[in-house]
Amino acid sequence: MALAQEAMILDDLAAGRLVKPFGVTLESPFSHWVLSLPEKADQPSIHRFRTWLLDQASADGLPRRG
Repeated sequence: MALAQEAMILDDLAAGRLVKPFGVTLESPFSHWVLSLPEKADQPSIHRFRTWLLDQASADGLPRRG
């Protein structure tokens, strides 16, 4: 038995190596934020990185908030 962040075990759940015995999910009080200086937020390299990062999180099944 283990308690884990779902994002860290999605592959194991999908492969059947782990099972979720209960339908209970607890929301974490911790968050991750993508920040940049306002005057640099529109730079192409920063925009591409932010888009890539959010796409990766979404592909891992993480909800986007805010």
